[in-house]
Amino acid sequence: MFLVWITYTDGAVNLSGERWINHPDGYAMTNLSVRPRAGHPDQLMGRVHLQGCSGYAVGPILKPGR
Repeated sequence: MFLVWITYTDGAVNLSGERWINHPDGYAMTNLSVRPRAGHPDQLMGRVHLQGCSGYAVGPILKPGR
């Protein structure tokens, strides 16, 4: 668990790690950025700013057939 600094600049949300509250072994703090997509406010896709990582996606779980 860590604290983050959240900023909104030029249409992008940036989450920057500040400091660990509880640093479990084997975990790294990383920064994230996301630009909300027009027409899909419940779906977020962005970049993970950590070597060896690429991106992430967060959204609602859809039932089969939807």
